[in-house]
Amino acid sequence: MEREITDCSDHTHFLTVLLRTQGDRLNCLQDALLCLAAQTDRDFDVICLVHNAEPESLLAVHALVASVPQWLRERIRVVEVNGGTRARPLNAGVEEARGSYIAVYDDDDLLFADWVEQFHTAAKAAPRRIIRACVVTQQIEPAMWRSGAGLRSISLPEGTYPASFDPLDHFRQNRSPFMSLAFPRELFSVFGLRFDQTLDVCEDWDFLLQASQLCGVEQAEAITAIYRRWNGGTHSAVTHSESVWRSNEKRIIAKLASSPVMLPTGSAHRLHRDVPETVVETVADSAQLEAILNSTSWRVTKPIRHAARIAKRVRRRR
Repeated sequence: MEREITDCSDHTHFLTVLLRTQGDRLNCLQDALLCLAAQTDRDFDVICLVHNAEPESLLAVHALVASVPQWLRERIRVVEVNGGTRARPLNAGVEEARGSYIAVYDDDDLLFADWVEQFHTAAKAAPRRIIRACVVTQQIEPAMWRSGAGLRSISLPEGTYPASFDPLDHFRQNRSPFMSLAFPRELFSVFGLRFDQTLDVCEDWDFLLQASQLCGVEQAEAITAIYRRWNGGTHSAVTHSESVWRSNEKRIIAKLASSPVMLPTGSAHRLHRDVPETVVETVADSAQLEAILNSTSWRVTKPIRHAARIAKRVRRRR
């Protein structure tokens, strides 16, 4: 396997950025391109994936790309993708990617100027691992300006997501927004991973759960992006119903439960501490286990379980 990985020598840049857009929020796309133009580390190229766009929207995307600085314009390829779920343009981008690492960037989020630089530095320290940076979240809403339709921020940035990667925590829900991650290209070219096109949502969470078990995660401490959450307007949280989200989440957990799970060093201590033996032995279905761990009764009885463990240790010492 090491030989196969070493032979992947057609990389042209450190990072290929898969910029996903539908061409219907041109003001957001303009900000996204501005963020890329401001990067302190220019060792990257961009594949602008225009998904299910109307002809006039596609023309507008090409016009925006033509307006960026020449050095960046020469590194952007616009790829039109029609049909399929949110994962389809990502897989199309993977086929076109030539960077050593691949990152996904949706057009309504914002990057700080050291986004590529932080990924690059961490990848040099821990090659062939997934790189995870820190992000903050901010609420936004649609707004009308003199120049036309746009958006405005309605909250201060908040540290909603954990500062380090916890695989056990990620089994419960996704705790790493897409733009916080850079994936080594070997996950695609050697291991053959792809984004699941049968999922309507949560394709990022599904992929991270698979990929992190193969190569691990290296944490970069810097905050490198703002994950913007819409309050109103059209976005994935309202385009798909609550039942679709829950159904996709259950499918991902079922997929995870259908094969062996590899955990990092130290996970056994956490499992022993947090989950009683009786629960581990009797609950075979991981979705059922997740429901128990997130239930109100489990949280309410935590002090009782803690006291019982202390009493047990005291009896042993006697």
